[in-house]
Amino acid sequence: MMENFHTQNIKHVKNVSLIVKNIDAMLNFYEKAIGLKLISKEDNIYKLGTYQNVHLLTLIHEPNALEKRRSTGLYHFALLLPNRNYLGQFIKHVILNRIPAVGGSDHGISEAFYLDDPEGNGIEIYADKPKEKWPPFDQAENLMLDYEDLIKSAANEPFTKIPDGTIMGHIHLYVSSIEKGKKFFLDVLGLKPTMEYGPKAFFVSDHGYHHHVGFNTWQGTGIPNKLDLEVGLTEYEFHIPKNEVTNLIESLKNNNIPYTINYNYIYFKDMNNTNVKAMI
Repeated sequence: MMENFHTQNIKHVKNVSLIVKNIDAMLNFYEKAIGLKLISKEDNIYKLGTYQNVHLLTLIHEPNALEKRRSTGLYHFALLLPNRNYLGQFIKHVILNRIPAVGGSDHGISEAFYLDDPEGNGIEIYADKPKEKWPPFDQAENLMLDYEDLIKSAANEPFTKIPDGTIMGHIHLYVSSIEKGKKFFLDVLGLKPTMEYGPKAFFVSDHGYHHHVGFNTWQGTGIPNKLDLEVGLTEYEFHIPKNEVTNLIESLKNNNIPYTINYNYIYFKDMNNTNVKAMI
């Protein structure tokens, strides 16, 4: 039985929201290539997720959205599959349907496959290895993915949808400085450091997961923040356990981060000026 690092008592990202320019192309990609279900549509807001209606992604259609440029924001969001059999099934689907892919890696802690959506947002589809097989985090690697074995052990049924039980495993962000990322995720949100790749990438989590959030300066240090109407990440929902909400509010106050409370959510901004919301 795989250990669950995304429960009600663990801080983690639940879903992400993207500004999109071409809604038809994006819906087609997320429904057919990724296998998400359109859960609801209200005005220009499209919510997608699993066929059990677990919300994972919101597309906000802005026809006049600005093109992506070099800025802070999303490197990728990562959908965590229930097991590697489904990862093999997904990779077979990508091959059979000739869906463009970026590549894959065996990190020792997980097996991951990478794609970009039509507007350049990075997506990781991954499966964790059992915790007892994880190497020490400072020995996590970027090895070649064993595609042959994954396809051999793929779930028998053909891919028609993202599997039930899929969740938002983590997000990985571009930041203008690693120190800004540390200050927000460690000092404000109270996550713990787990891994770093040299001076340019850092990973944090709650309750000993390999990472609920990663951030890097691979786009360069001192890059500008993404503009509000630029395509890409505009908001993510961060789950805060009920007994830690008071601590979060105190932390926001102590770090001079403005916040508002509305409809059972607290809203604030991260170091990239991206909207964050947490249910309270």
